[in-house]
Amino acid sequence: MCARVPRHACHPPVPPVRGVAVLTRLGHGAHRLLGDELLLHLAGFRHGHGLGTGRLGPPVHHHQDRSGASGDDEGRRPGDTAGDQHAGDAPVRDGAQVHTNSECGVIGIAFDPNYVVNRYVYLFVTVSASEQRIVRYTDANGTGTARTEVITRLPTAGANHDGGGLGFGPDGLLYWAIGDLGNGSGVNADLVSLAAKVGRANLDGTPANDNPFNDGVGPNNEYIWARGFRNPFTMTFQPATGQLWVNSVGTGYEQVFVVNKRGHAGYDAYENNQPSINDFIPPVIKYRTNNIDTRNLAMVDGTGVEIGAVRSGGVTTFTTSARHGFRKGEKILIEGVPDASFNGERYITSAPNDPNATTFTVAQPGLPDARSGGGTAKTKPLGGSITGGTFYDATLFPPEFRGNYFFGDYNTGQLTRATLAADNSVETVAEWGTGFSSQVDMAVGPDGALYTLGHSGSTLRRVTPSAPGQKLVVSGLHLRVVEGGRTVFTVRLAEAPTAPVTVRVARSDGSEDLSIAGDATLTFSPADWSVPRVVTLVAAEDEDALADTATFMVTSEGLADEPVVVTTIDNNSPRLELSSARVAIPENGTATFDVSLSKRPTGNVTVTVARTQGDEDITVQDGATLVFTVANWSVPRTVTLRADSDADNLDGAATITVAAPGLDARSLEALEQDDEPMAPVISSTPITTAVVGNPYRYDVQAGGGRSRSTRWWARCRRGWPSGPPASFPGRPRRRARWRSRCG
Repeated sequence: MCARVPRHACHPPVPPVRGVAVLTRLGHGAHRLLGDELLLHLAGFRHGHGLGTGRLGPPVHHHQDRSGASGDDEGRRPGDTAGDQHAGDAPVRDGAQVHTNSECGVIGIAFDPNYVVNRYVYLFVTVSASEQRIVRYTDANGTGTARTEVITRLPTAGANHDGGGLGFGPDGLLYWAIGDLGNGSGVNADLVSLAAKVGRANLDGTPANDNPFNDGVGPNNEYIWARGFRNPFTMTFQPATGQLWVNSVGTGYEQVFVVNKRGHAGYDAYENNQPSINDFIPPVIKYRTNNIDTRNLAMVDGTGVEIGAVRSGGVTTFTTSARHGFRKGEKILIEGVPDASFNGERYITSAPNDPNATTFTVAQPGLPDARSGGGTAKTKPLGGSITGGTFYDATLFPPEFRGNYFFGDYNTGQLTRATLAADNSVETVAEWGTGFSSQVDMAVGPDGALYTLGHSGSTLRRVTPSAPGQKLVVSGLHLRVVEGGRTVFTVRLAEAPTAPVTVRVARSDGSEDLSIAGDATLTFSPADWSVPRVVTLVAAEDEDALADTATFMVTSEGLADEPVVVTTIDNNSPRLELSSARVAIPENGTATFDVSLSKRPTGNVTVTVARTQGDEDITVQDGATLVFTVANWSVPRTVTLRADSDADNLDGAATITVAAPGLDARSLEALEQDDEPMAPVISSTPITTAVVGNPYRYDVQAGGGRSRSTRWWARCRRGWPSGPPASFPGRPRRRARWRSRCG
């Protein structure tokens, strides 16, 4: 996604899909890498630009970019400066306008839950100084085609706090986030504007019927899912749980929220002091904007008993003299307590969500019970402008990193790591890496590495363990797949093997409606061990409304097994039905297949048919757009494909995608049957020695032309200038074949 930072607008957007998809699922887009080499501080890890790696040096918190401008961003916050040298409207390749002032531009991207089949890519785009839109493209061989406006008239003031977070939830619906537009729009109790909100829609762009503030013909905006967000810079769905995590840039506190239906983040009435009523949600992670919090510990109670620090059974309860606002998992520094055994850095193990709370606990196992009073509790400085975050859902990093939440800060160039407890609450929050200047977003790649994107110099960084040890690297441990659709995960090895390694994938338990499409056995050699292999999973359709779950085990002898958990997105809406999964088309000819719906729709359904991959000589001649009504939904409609003539003698292949926005998509394979003659290729090796005058026999393996590979049997005798003798066995045709092959 484009960076949204002060004094630098999003660069004029690149053509959709090609190059813009870097941080949604790395591997879909091209990587354009610029910028100076940086030194990053990550114990036990290494970094590199693009796909290269280099060992880490000492911590560096200051960086000079190519222009010589300082990279020390203390006090600078994305969007807080509206002026921009790149302001204006810039066209993308298909002619659509993009407004690029301040934080505006192409600021969000998401892939359809059934992208493997329908190839849909969604972009969040500022189209003018007063409007933003969510548009959908079809990825056709890496180029965005068939632009469709899904949701229009989303608010913006053409400056900052435009949001741009975009993603698909575990329900398969589309979610997005927009801030307060930099002018306080949509905050607090407002339910009319989509500013300062998280929105939710069906895939056809209509509001979901169960959105919490849907009041029909009333004044509420039916798209609203949650509210009270100042500047929700990014959002992501936790792979294991499907929960929505939103990173929101604040005025006094940077906050991370777990957002549920009707959730109210509190802006602009509250920041890190949200009440426990009326759907308000406290942040699960917070830190002071460009500062720290310092709280005095209490001395004694009214009876003279020390209460500031009380340790009992290895658990210490601290009491502050005023409300503290600390959160579970936060790292604090305790100083100045007369009993020095209480002092030092500690992680908070519990803290009430009550905004007026004055107590919190830390673990101090093995220490004797004790009391003391006085001293201070200080939070750690993490930055001043929270940016993109992601969950680590792969196996390249050590096991203790799985499920961790990582996020960045634009001002400090720091990465922060949050670990989660068994109940999914935050357990620890601490600085993990520095030197990631102008960091704006991050994601886990198909190779299991962590990628981060820095705005200054357009720098893409790759972070990997220094010495991972040999293991199966699986990326995508928790997947969701549309019923009737497909999804993928990737597998590779962590280190080069000395001999080929065989990896197998099999369903170990769960629903039989989930299965592997294609080969379930992968072989890695010393030459290709690092290349991720794609494993495709398919979800069968069923009639119930329950989500199916299955576990697929990735195994290889001598290596630890790795489980992949897959859950379906159940959808009992009408489905597309195709008469065939494969169509053969003669060159310079046509072939057909039929499309129909599985059940009566509630309204008209428009179906599009298009080539999304493969040979451009294969086209949709008739039936590119089909309309099914409540009256004709069960009548099959015919689609005609054509294969144009070409100069080569190779069979072409293409993927034809049949899609209906808001429903689902299906694909079929179209195979061109080439008609140019092709000389046979002899692949067998004949006997090279023989006795003169004696017949000998060998088999000839040949392939070519338009026929399948064919075995020829012939008897040849050196010195038979006039052909085989009368005793040559076989029918006349076989004798003629001898003459053509061996005469």
